[in-house]
Amino acid sequence: MRSTVVVVSFVVVMMLGCSKAKEESAPAAPAPAEGSSDKAPPAAKPAESKPEPPAQPASDPTKPTHPAPSKEAAIARLEEVLAALEAKDWDKVSGMFAFGSDDKPSPEKLEKKLGRLIEIGEISAPGIALLAKSATWGSLIEVMGQEKAEGFARNFKVPVGDCYGFRLEQPDVTTATVGFHWDGSTLRLIRLNNVGKLK
Repeated sequence: MRSTVVVVSFVVVMMLGCSKAKEESAPAAPAPAEGSSDKAPPAAKPAESKPEPPAQPASDPTKPTHPAPSKEAAIARLEEVLAALEAKDWDKVSGMFAFGSDDKPSPEKLEKKLGRLIEIGEISAPGIALLAKSATWGSLIEVMGQEKAEGFARNFKVPVGDCYGFRLEQPDVTTATVGFHWDGSTLRLIRLNNVGKLK
């Protein structure tokens, strides 16, 4: 009987020893970082897509982008054009006409194209004086009508809203018309017709 008790006690001691050894050999669970929570961080919210701003409407080419030039400034410009043509100063003439491109014609081409304007009655001092006295002055659309005004502006690649002109009708004589492009500082001719035929 005594030997049986000893054996049982020995078995219990061995079992307890094995259990304790397992506990000591098991790695400890890592401690949570200070200030951290066991809960998983909340999922990031998807970025909200912002609606595209509405497209800005294209500027109206029939509206002026500069304050209008005066009638007096336009008459003075025609007088300068006449003086430059009479002097055959083609370098000066080249800055007084619009050409529809960045490249100005050579003096030879200018003389061929514009050299006879006085001779064929497109401009004269008496005609300019009659424009100053009696012609209608205003936007090219007002003076020539929208269709014609837009056609002239398109030919010279300028916005029609920045074009101005003269119109003078003399029944049984002629109708004189003048068109300018105005960039806010300089008037350049895009139309010069029959001013030298006015009487």
